[in-house]
Amino acid sequence: MRKFLLFIFSIAFFRAEAQDLHFSQFWSAPLNINPALAGMNNRDVRVILNYRTQWAAVSAEPYKTLGASADMMIPPRKDNKGFWAFGINCNSDKAGVGNLKTTQGNVTLAYHKMLSRNTSMLSMGVQFGGGSRSVDYANFSWDAQYNGKAYIPALPSKESPTPGLSSSFSDLSAGMLFSMNPSKYFRMNAGVSLYHLNRPELQFSGGNDPQSMRFTFHTSAQIASATFQKTSFVPAVLFSQQGPQQLFNAGIGILYSLQEKSQYTGFKSESSLYFGAFFRMRDAAYLVTRVNFGDFAVGISYDLSVTGITTASNGRGGLEMMLMFNKSLFGSAKTNPKGSMRLVNL
Repeated sequence: MRKFLLFIFSIAFFRAEAQDLHFSQFWSAPLNINPALAGMNNRDVRVILNYRTQWAAVSAEPYKTLGASADMMIPPRKDNKGFWAFGINCNSDKAGVGNLKTTQGNVTLAYHKMLSRNTSMLSMGVQFGGGSRSVDYANFSWDAQYNGKAYIPALPSKESPTPGLSSSFSDLSAGMLFSMNPSKYFRMNAGVSLYHLNRPELQFSGGNDPQSMRFTFHTSAQIASATFQKTSFVPAVLFSQQGPQQLFNAGIGILYSLQEKSQYTGFKSESSLYFGAFFRMRDAAYLVTRVNFGDFAVGISYDLSVTGITTASNGRGGLEMMLMFNKSLFGSAKTNPKGSMRLVNL
């Protein structure tokens, strides 16, 4: 029991000190990985809800992460050589029995410049935000509450921490993205971003504990099969470095078109199925499935732990769900600044 309690305690604080929250379906939380991704969608308006839970086999209070975002293209007034995009997002992360909670909201502004109409685009984005962090020490278990044989919560902890602590912070991030669609068989993007440029202070009770900047590189592609006309291969990679902590995700999915959208009448909606397999280095392997139907998409993934705590967690990792709504509003390829350029369908 004692080792178990210490394990939970250490996990909670490691998470607090180490790195930002993350989703396995990272492409479905675009404003979390690069501000330049605002407005980068095959449609014009996009709304996404994310939910993740993990460590249910280890902790009485599983970690829960919620995310919500909305972004849209702002149609230009004069020419179609570029366009602005606007986005907002918020995240809430609750960890362990100490209710270590981080809540943050952001506003994103991005500009997308057409380098060659219908084939390539350069994007830049900036994100401003703020949030709060809190922890409740009253829910922790302490050494003094272990009498040598059993844990007795009624025993005094002999500690004198503040029952609840909180702090607030402001945040600044920026990113760049290059996208290309040179042929109907191939489209890709690659981007870099820096989060926490101002290194917000995270210390609860004075002192100096600035958050480390997070560097992220990400890329994805969509490669249509010449043999199987309705099938595309969609590889994706994400690498993040935040202080000494690294996060590396890589995998590939298969996108199968069930039905194409009616070109003139609009009576038929586009629909497709996606299946993917991914690996997060020194952490987990996971499977992803997604259904795209009309203006909506639903995605589900499940992590299988491959770390040293696999025995304690029974191999169980995290369940993650995503719901997306995306809609075209700003006309045909002739009037839309994106032209007929197609982006990676993730």
